[in-house]
Amino acid sequence: MHNPDIFDTLTEGYFKVDMNDGISLLNRSGAKILGYSDKSELNGKHASEVFFKRTEDFEKLKNNLIQKQSTTGFLTFLRHKSKSDISVKVDAYIIYDTEQNQAGIEGIFRDIGENDVSRESNEMLQSIIDNTTAIISLKDISGKYKTVNRQFEKIFGKKREDIVGKTDHEIFPEEISQPFRDNDLKVLEARIPLELEEVIPHRDGLHTYLSIKFPLFDQQSSPHGICGISTDITWRKRTEEILRKEQEKQKKYLDVAGVMFVVLNPDQKVTLINKKGCEILGYESHEIIGKNWFDCFLPDDSREMTKKVFTALIEGNIENVEYFENHVLTKEGAAKIIYWHNAILKNDDGKIIGTLSSGEDITENKMAKKELARREAELRNFSRELKGFLNIITNDIQRPIESIIVSGETQCRDYMRNNKIDVTESLEYVRDAVSHLKTAATDLMKNVSLKHLMEKIAL
Repeated sequence: MHNPDIFDTLTEGYFKVDMNDGISLLNRSGAKILGYSDKSELNGKHASEVFFKRTEDFEKLKNNLIQKQSTTGFLTFLRHKSKSDISVKVDAYIIYDTEQNQAGIEGIFRDIGENDVSRESNEMLQSIIDNTTAIISLKDISGKYKTVNRQFEKIFGKKREDIVGKTDHEIFPEEISQPFRDNDLKVLEARIPLELEEVIPHRDGLHTYLSIKFPLFDQQSSPHGICGISTDITWRKRTEEILRKEQEKQKKYLDVAGVMFVVLNPDQKVTLINKKGCEILGYESHEIIGKNWFDCFLPDDSREMTKKVFTALIEGNIENVEYFENHVLTKEGAAKIIYWHNAILKNDDGKIIGTLSSGEDITENKMAKKELARREAELRNFSRELKGFLNIITNDIQRPIESIIVSGETQCRDYMRNNKIDVTESLEYVRDAVSHLKTAATDLMKNVSLKHLMEKIAL
């Protein structure tokens, strides 16, 4: 068993902690490095709350020792009494009790100073950024490069030592360097990270990069540098352009269609409407896109019911209602009747992502059919009245004719009896004349065609 005072002769910090993190020994040099004038101030304290800036730093050291039994040159930060951080290197090992159970950690630590830490940190940082496919650079506020990564060297074909200390204007042509500098100044002025698109020359032509640039601040919160991380999105931009052109082509097809097309997302909002749809509703497309279809373009009496059907459809609770008709409201507040044909839109995973509906304005057709039905009803009534009228006319003509025949025959018989003269021939003449009159009346009824009269009236 060592005398604890022996460790006070060491110029380096010496410590001993148990496996529960309790401090069992700290020498005078260790207490001094940590800013304590009397090491007794640390009695009963735990290493994780006194020594280490973060609890996980102590756990990292302990786990390292459990795996390797000892460690040398372990780089970490300890907490000074003033709450500042101290950069130290730790040499430590596991200690065991008489039964060979892990009893604690024993070791020494020494203050390595800011310069050594900065050098090691910079080396570590450079190693990290050199192994990414993104272009990474660090500049001071005047625009001079302080460092770049390996990907930067590869893309621009320049060595790091030929870049550091130079500005973009000294490296690139004006059309490239000026936008770079303009973006750096935007970041310095905004004092926040900005996401920007930048064009960078490659051997195969210009490439588009998505650059995240952010300012670096000193302890006085003044910006002293700019860091940029740029990812090549050329392929994505080209793909987007192809998709954009394809969408424009499809929209042209939709715009020449004689029916309206509307796409709704699950939130009931319009994501696409064609030219015909805008014409029917009386709006410009920008006045429709993004609006709730049901709240903005359906009348009150059908809105809630149609919403419920749409929600059930999106949630997959009902089958697609392929055909239906309902009213929509125009910008002027007029109601139009639309006959819809609907299709469900799904993503690659089969999830419902919206609906596509084509609608035909049948308002005029509906009104024409209604007007036609009304006129047909009127004509049916007229035909009934006309038929009755013609029957009356026919009866009024035929009844006198019958009377003439009966009266004529009677008078002829009386005349022949009284005067003994035969007038049979004259009677037959009268009968023939009356018969022709009856035939003419009957022909009149036949020739007055009801259909012909209705067509004349319709004209």
